[in-house]
Amino acid sequence: MRDYLVFVYLLVILIQVPFYYQSGRDPILFDSKSGEAEKKLQDPVLLEADLEQVQDLLDSSQEILSASEDETSRLGRVEMNRAVLAWKRGKPQQAHELMVRSQEIFREKHGPDSFHVAALDLRIGELLLLSNRFQEALVHFRRGWQTVADYLGERSPFAVRMRFRQVTCLVSLGQLDEAARLCREGATDLVRVAYKQDSDFLNRTGGNLELLSAKGLFKRPPDGHENWRNYLSGLGPQPGESADMSDE
Repeated sequence: MRDYLVFVYLLVILIQVPFYYQSGRDPILFDSKSGEAEKKLQDPVLLEADLEQVQDLLDSSQEILSASEDETSRLGRVEMNRAVLAWKRGKPQQAHELMVRSQEIFREKHGPDSFHVAALDLRIGELLLLSNRFQEALVHFRRGWQTVADYLGERSPFAVRMRFRQVTCLVSLGQLDEAARLCREGATDLVRVAYKQDSDFLNRTGGNLELLSAKGLFKRPPDGHENWRNYLSGLGPQPGESADMSDE
């Protein structure tokens, strides 16, 4: 499954996290190169020439860090961007390894309980989920969700998305009671931020709600709507559209 929006959210979240900048030209040049790469990676369609350009920008970013003997967490940002690039090239295992490496850098520089580490846990979890590795994904979601929710707010689009990614894992693993509990806790917020989510997420989440509703564990969709898929899809982007993340 090629869901570029999985990584767009990560880029937006981590770009907004303050990094510890040194004075001088190198940090500014690094930021310029990395920012250009991240902007390109948000494009849903990239040709091989575009991917090669991103690769060159990331190589340049890393060379700047090496030359300046940088001791901040910037290398974690580079590795995270390399993970995005690997996924876009159809290499999910390499993407996973790079995300883990990025998380290790953030853990070393910011501490094991930092937002940075928790955010990577959620992104690794989403990558594993999209590879149908539900049990492994759930471990990462459970480990990182509360820290991110405390930092951003439980009602933020990112936190809501990750709550319902857990629902997908739980439904896939047959743990329906817990899945229904999370749905009941987050249903109002899901509807409120549906327009911030991509259509694939809304369709899959809607399917989970329909299953739980059929089991008598969750309510039916609002009157006038045949099922949860159609209801949520009507609130969010249409197929092929990107999620609006302007306030993330």
